[in-house]
Amino acid sequence: TWELLENLLYWSSCQLGDFKVNKQPILLNDVVKNTMGLLKIQASKKNIDISTECPRDLLLNVDVTIANFLLRNIISNAIKFTPEDGKIAVNCFVEDGMTGITVKDSGIGMDIETIEKILNPAAFYSVSGTNSEVGSGLGLKVCKEFIELHGGKLFVESQIDEGSTFTFTIPMI
Repeated sequence: TWELLENLLYWSSCQLGDFKVNKQPILLNDVVKNTMGLLKIQASKKNIDISTECPRDLLLNVDVTIANFLLRNIISNAIKFTPEDGKIAVNCFVEDGMTGITVKDSGIGMDIETIEKILNPAAFYSVSGTNSEVGSGLGLKVCKEFIELHGGKLFVESQIDEGSTFTFTIPMI
């Protein structure tokens, strides 16, 4: 319920143009560690192994509230759609003047039509997770908008029964 309310508030603020972005350089590794701490229990309930690889000194020029929201939503989705004893890898990188984060899971995967539906700003589409976890259909739409507000891009690659990879990039400082 809290996640749905938070997603609705962020989404409505974006739609109304009320959301103020306060970009500042933050240590990406700190945000990743914080997010992993918040989601540790969720992952342990499904015995999912999450590995992270993020340089300690890598800076991201982003609103810290948005950075936390992005990682929490994308990693939470990876947990939701990864079955028991699965794996998730979170990697941070720098490429072509962009700082990026990749979240790759060994989950159920999606076809191209599902990817288009979950990213379509005009529709709400939600699928239950591997343990019947529910979602609002808003999280990834809000993530995409926030990434674009920062001049970045969201990329999704997926194959049925082989997992999904969500990558987002934001311009470096």
